[in-house]
Amino acid sequence: MSCDFGVAPAADVDNALDALERYRQMWAHPYSGQISPTVCDFVAEANRHSSADDLVVTIADSRGAVLRAKGPGRNRHLYTVLQLTKDRDLTVLDVQTGHLYDPRGHIDVVVTIGDGRRLPYLTAALLEDLVVAGTDPDDPFLVVSRDNDTYIGARRHEWVYELEYRAGSTTEHFRVYTTMHTVVRAVLWAWACGEPWWSVALPWRRVEPGSPGIEAASGAEILLDELSSMATGLTVDRLALLDTFLSMRVTPVPTLDPNRHRPDDDAAQ
Repeated sequence: MSCDFGVAPAADVDNALDALERYRQMWAHPYSGQISPTVCDFVAEANRHSSADDLVVTIADSRGAVLRAKGPGRNRHLYTVLQLTKDRDLTVLDVQTGHLYDPRGHIDVVVTIGDGRRLPYLTAALLEDLVVAGTDPDDPFLVVSRDNDTYIGARRHEWVYELEYRAGSTTEHFRVYTTMHTVVRAVLWAWACGEPWWSVALPWRRVEPGSPGIEAASGAEILLDELSSMATGLTVDRLALLDTFLSMRVTPVPTLDPNRHRPDDDAAQ
């Protein structure tokens, strides 16, 4: 098993299709154009990681570089390549999945996603994709962390998001529900950027150890959180839609094991 990553200067790539075409051209028409200092520095660093991470630089020229990772652990390989490119303004195309990672304007946090990916940074564009497009529908969570006990995360079921954050200890662990992805995106980004408003904009409730969360949430709890939120901005039409949805929500939400996606008291993220 192997996977390829295409690396290019961020200023030269507008979207994933541009990056994929550049990757194809590098394989189809290799040439020895002068490598930029930034790409040259990246290649040298990647080569130093090659033995430990099974990464091989297969092409490097004026258009960028192509890396091939062999063996299992594609998400580990992706994390390594993103670490090496994030401070060099180099985009990374995960060729097998089509995901493009542009580090410009990034915040240094660890992002854990339901499909198994871990990323060493977050950007506004990346967060938009993760929240709006969603993650693995069978395990829809997203956690942004600074360390094992300092994180914020979101889980989704149907239209309902569960937001949780922890501020260093089990006693500083809070939760709220919302049906609006714009609120989730804004709160997660504000937390990552260190902006304070997110902590007072929502009616956060302390989470007791063993509390089941969204799998046991009632429609009344969700509605109360929406009505109490300073960030939701509910309209009459939105309230009517929310009321219809909550009236249909008569079956329990399937339980998601929280230990699979966010730090607990004993396990590292």
